Amino acid sequence: MSDDNTGMILALLGVCCCCMLSSSLAAGLASSSSTTTPAAPVGAAAAAPVGVREPEPAWRISAGAAPTVPSGMITGKTVQVARADNKAEWMNLLGIDVFDASGARITTGITPTITPAVYASDPNQYGPQYLIDGIHAESGASGMRLPHSTNDPNSAMTLDLGADKVISKIVIYNRTACCSDRINGCNLVVKKADGTAVLTIPLTGAKAIYTFSAPLTNTSTSSTYTPEPYNL
Repeated sequence: MSDDNTGMILALLGVCCCCMLSSSLAAGLASSSSTTTPAAPVGAAAAAPVGVREPEPAWRISAGAAPTVPSGMITGKTVQVARADNKAEWMNLLGIDVFDASGARITTGITPTITPAVYASDPNQYGPQYLIDGIHAESGASGMRLPHSTNDPNSAMTLDLGADKVISKIVIYNRTACCSDRINGCNLVVKKADGTAVLTIPLTGAKAIYTFSAPLTNTSTSSTYTPEPYNL
């Protein structure tokens, strides 16, 4: 082989080697410059897939859970004394007290109403506010203080507790100076926020005080009177 041919072959081999080396270097640089995602620490919780809601924490579930109801007690939003005999009769009570699970009288968050109201012309004497003030007297320094309805078959006196609350006891104070028998034919009704009646007890006997305490059921009888039939 001539010296010229040998030189040409060596030159070609040098070019090929340079090309291969350049390609290798380029690949290495590209690999080192790419972003590497670090591995998750051992024991770390896996993230929820995109679009999938993570479970509610335990404290949030507990905060929205229904209240625990001790045995013999009920939960209700409204406590009502209402006519159930379809008789056009007045209603006059001196108070309705509702007690919570601890035995304390509920004094806040209550909205009392009377329907139909006889007190429209004089709410200072016959208004529903006297149902919940804890004073069970018929008169005061300013005159009468007597919750009173009209003589209507749909008469009712209602306490709205604002939300479902645990109830351990209900005490109804009847008017005694006059007309105590008007309570005959009325029911004590407790309803939950969804309108479900959880307690319905007929009120008879024309007594001064009706006390219903745990266990509260539809067959409960007041500790201060014996139920007796009434004439419609």
